Amino acid sequence: MKTINFLSIILGLAFLFSCSNKESSSKTDSAGTDPVKDSLATALPTTQLSGMIDDPLDLKLLSLSKSLDFTSGSPSAKDSENYCSSVPGGFYGRYHLIDKRGISNPSLAGFIDIHKPGKMSDWKFSDPGQELWKIHLTSSVIHVWDSISVGLHRSEIEKFANARKGFWVKKGDVFYSCDFNNFSAVFIFKSDTVRELTVTRSCKK
Repeated sequence: MKTINFLSIILGLAFLFSCSNKESSSKTDSAGTDPVKDSLATALPTTQLSGMIDDPLDLKLLSLSKSLDFTSGSPSAKDSENYCSSVPGGFYGRYHLIDKRGISNPSLAGFIDIHKPGKMSDWKFSDPGQELWKIHLTSSVIHVWDSISVGLHRSEIEKFANARKGFWVKKGDVFYSCDFNNFSAVFIFKSDTVRELTVTRSCKK
């Protein structure tokens, strides 16, 4: 009887010691393999999204430019699916921007998407009430926010965003995005120079 009790005690101590080792090992493993969160998937801190920014450009002033021509149409189906508007109804329109500075060979400089109440059949560039939704530029013919354009150095873009409390996300050496409460901007770099930029109004349904 004493032998059985003694054997039971030995087995019990061995079991407890085994469990203790497993728990310690589990804690060590979990601490050592904590995954690094992808910055693009992490929720943006509200304190860093406190910055509001003005509309990137004034269409009325843009119409006075002697370096641009415009053609109009509709945004792509993919783009228009992602848009919304604070104004019910209306339509989305797209201006194709043509850079006239190369007189013998004008080039496509990008596009501007707008939302406007009413019908597209009555739409004119001079119409009031056009709300900017997206700007995509591949030419320096237009500046957004009066100072940002294709051709700028990376340091100038970062300085602009930091001064206005933008939240930066870097994806490699080529892609940067900067978010504000009301707009987001995406910059594509080549050799630290902006080659393309896209500005999109935030859609808060």
